[in-house]
Amino acid sequence: MAKFFNSKSVSDSKNKREKVKRAPTFAESLLALIILIGLIAVGFIGYGLPINPILMLASFIFVFMAFRCGWKWEQLQNAIVEKFKSVTVIILMNFLVGGTIAACIYCGTIPYLIYLIFKIINPNQIYLWSFISCCIFSLVTGTSWTTAGTIGLAMFGAGLGMGADPALLVAAIVSGAIFGDKLSPISETTILAPLCAGTTVYEHIYSMLYTTAPTAVICAVFFFICGRSMPGGAELPEVAVTVSRELSSMFKFGPIVLIPFILIFLGSILKWGNMPSLCIATFAAVFVAIFYQKADIADVLNAATNGMKVSYLGFEDASVLSSSTLSIVQRGGMTSMAGTNITVCCGFVLAAIMSAAGFLQTAFSPVLNFCRGRRVRLITSTLATDFVIMSCAGSSYPAHIIVSEIYKREYFEQGLDPKVLSRTLEDVGTMTTPLVPWSASGAYYIGLFGVAAYGVGGYCKYALNCWLNPIAAIILAVTGIGMFKMSQEKRKMMLDKLDEEARNEGEVEEVIDLEEGSAKNSGNIKLNKGVTE
Repeated sequence: MAKFFNSKSVSDSKNKREKVKRAPTFAESLLALIILIGLIAVGFIGYGLPINPILMLASFIFVFMAFRCGWKWEQLQNAIVEKFKSVTVIILMNFLVGGTIAACIYCGTIPYLIYLIFKIINPNQIYLWSFISCCIFSLVTGTSWTTAGTIGLAMFGAGLGMGADPALLVAAIVSGAIFGDKLSPISETTILAPLCAGTTVYEHIYSMLYTTAPTAVICAVFFFICGRSMPGGAELPEVAVTVSRELSSMFKFGPIVLIPFILIFLGSILKWGNMPSLCIATFAAVFVAIFYQKADIADVLNAATNGMKVSYLGFEDASVLSSSTLSIVQRGGMTSMAGTNITVCCGFVLAAIMSAAGFLQTAFSPVLNFCRGRRVRLITSTLATDFVIMSCAGSSYPAHIIVSEIYKREYFEQGLDPKVLSRTLEDVGTMTTPLVPWSASGAYYIGLFGVAAYGVGGYCKYALNCWLNPIAAIILAVTGIGMFKMSQEKRKMMLDKLDEEARNEGEVEEVIDLEEGSAKNSGNIKLNKGVTE
């Protein structure tokens, strides 16, 4: 009988040991990172495959690697569900942004701003005005690509007609487009970065002013000096005149159509919250469209859902309008954000698995040890890591998600506010994408304007905004300016929140074999920074 119970005890002990999760080794974690970079490099960069299935394939591989570390699927699933608590906000925000853009087009806000820019532009300072107009337009619309493809393309044609340098023109357009994209409260990256870091959108925007505003002033001075060499007496080209004429015929213009833009601006100043501000602005845009533009309510709601169409304005034949005008008017809608949301979901699944199993923490443990307690090293390492992942992924979305998971705890340990981390993410993740020719943004700008990124006639050497923001981030780290500190209470709260997330993602039970004469010690062990504490 004693032998039977002893055998049963050994069997139970063996079963418990099989359930024990362990931290991955450094070799396993490094292999996971190499697999991720390799899949992205070969699939996305080499063969031009979509990034989403590549991220899901990597997640599939990491699930089996986590199994080797003692994880079960139910535990990984719980870790993913826990991570998706924050993703829900991002997805809702992105859908709301799409609806807001479509409503602001329908009521005339965005078309009127473009119309005004073309009216007040000084053709003799085409570089400076290209930069300023793209800054304003991207700030209002929250998208750099649409800005470059609409008003940017019009300014490019205008500049070429005046004998401007194509590389300087593209640099001015790109610099302005990413400036507004970075600071706009309705930009996807501006929404994603603070949610990954653990701060609010408006706190994030305020923090970004410390790097973005000075570099924008430098850019404006640079493009103004470059414009001094332009010949005088130039006139606005036909493409800009055509767009202005067509927009004024499609919409009823007046100060009232600026109400949604003013509400978004007020929401930023008064800190209403990003979602309430966008909801208020969207409702205002719907009312302006219905009562001022005399739009049908069904058409307005359809536009907010599926995107704006010129047919809603009575233009059944879109071919009568110029392509530039169509690219301004026909966009937006909640469904237009589906692709972005899919990428966010895939990225968060990947980050949840790699973080819960400890692959990220262990692979970057040497870097984290190098940064420990050193602010300048931490900021510099964050910038470098974000650039490498962004370059491999070809997009800033996975970079924001993965890098925040790697460095978040060290920022909190040093007492740095989450808005410092979120700002640092965008100083590279948003600002330097045009510098990478194979990235989605770099390839888009090259294809759109037909101007190379590097070499003779390349635009990147003149795109000062892209280069200066990471440099400004390092200068702030060295000087301590803009390095916002948390109170001791907030620091403890943020660290406790990370610990709670780690506990929710899964706990490791350690069992010491009784047959070896050791005392049984069962306890909760957290996976923190890749080591078992």
